[in-house]
Amino acid sequence: MPDAVRGASQSASWSPGVNVVPPTGTDAVPQSDERDLVELAKAGDQAALGRLFDDHYARVYRYIRVKVGMEQDAEDLAQEVFLRMYQALERYQHRGVPFRAFLMQVAANLVNDFYRKRGATGKTASLQGEDIDLPGDEDPADVVVLQANFAEVMEAMRHLTELEREVIQLRYAAELSIAETASVTGKNENNVKQLTYKALGKLRKALKEVDAGNP
Repeated sequence: MPDAVRGASQSASWSPGVNVVPPTGTDAVPQSDERDLVELAKAGDQAALGRLFDDHYARVYRYIRVKVGMEQDAEDLAQEVFLRMYQALERYQHRGVPFRAFLMQVAANLVNDFYRKRGATGKTASLQGEDIDLPGDEDPADVVVLQANFAEVMEAMRHLTELEREVIQLRYAAELSIAETASVTGKNENNVKQLTYKALGKLRKALKEVDAGNP
């Protein structure tokens, strides 16, 4: 792993095992600035590599943590994502797709490899509500559904199809936009909107059943 990425990992002031919500200032940078960072990183700029790690590690870790369940596995896989990012930088081309969507595709492939090698299927971790940063462009009613009790939501995820779970995890754990989620899943934006709507409906119904059984 390049020194800049390794150093960023070791010197981070927040621990993904304790609080996987990124500190203020680590949200996505404007795409134009990010393209400049990527070009600098491709040219071997260590500071740019470190900045890409700082900007994206939290959401990559969050997504993987929800997918694999175990904290240590998630940390190892998140590090591997950035190693693969570094190895693939020379071949990366923007083509209108935000860099974080590219990273999440790397993460999704890595998680699939992780389970394929173990002959197992993916599982969803039971995280606390404060571990997930919800995007701010959702219908307030849908956000309330996901904020109500995240442990119950994660249990209710069992009622979703694999693709519906993936869309919800990308939208709410990795904080990807509709367009970015479409890029990662290979679906169009209308498909992603429909999948999100359908999945949230199922979650809403499952949570009502939980409430009914727990007066």
